[in-house]
Amino acid sequence: MHAFLRRSSEAGLRLLRRTRFSAGWRWIRRRRYGATGTLPARDGAVLRFAAAGNPVIERKGELPVWVSLPCPCRCGTILRLNLMRSQVPVWRASIDDRDRLSITPSVDATACGSHFWVRDGRVDWVD
Repeated sequence: MHAFLRRSSEAGLRLLRRTRFSAGWRWIRRRRYGATGTLPARDGAVLRFAAAGNPVIERKGELPVWVSLPCPCRCGTILRLNLMRSQVPVWRASIDDRDRLSITPSVDATACGSHFWVRDGRVDWVD
């Protein structure tokens, strides 16, 4: 019985890998970020907070300068996005009244190949 279950689950995973961008794959990779924190720039707790699964906006005075968030594909990479308009590329981050993060434009992570939008704390994958 165990051999049958192992073979059937392995076959199911192979099918999901072949149909990577199917609705089933997107459902498995679906992610929602928790409450967004705000910390001073160059604070040592930023990466620890982001590694725990929460996005962090780093501020220098009152200006946001970086947003750090864990990659939603769960590869373990902490993505740092520039929010300073004086440098390129630049993203815009907003937080709603329920502390949910939205980022524009989309994020294209070069380390693992993830490409996604963050809207109201929800990850929407680009097909």
